[in-house]
Amino acid sequence: MKILMIGSGGREHALIKKLLESPKCEKLYCAPGNGGISRDAETVAINVMDNWKRQASAPSVRTPTLRSSRQARCSPRT
Repeated sequence: MKILMIGSGGREHALIKKLLESPKCEKLYCAPGNGGISRDAETVAINVMDNWKRQASAPSVRTPTLRSSRQARCSPRT
């Protein structure tokens, strides 16, 4: 599985470290990343707010529709 992590802080770096332990993780990218993250994942210089570029740079990565936890709790069950 190819994974694109969006962010450049300590939380993202901790998640990257854990994801690297998974045998399912074949390639890990991070945008924008930082010096520490670049040792564990390939940093990608893209504007993380531009969804089109994100999809073009990693076409095999599915971009899920995200809902806030409040929306998830308030949504009717089907």
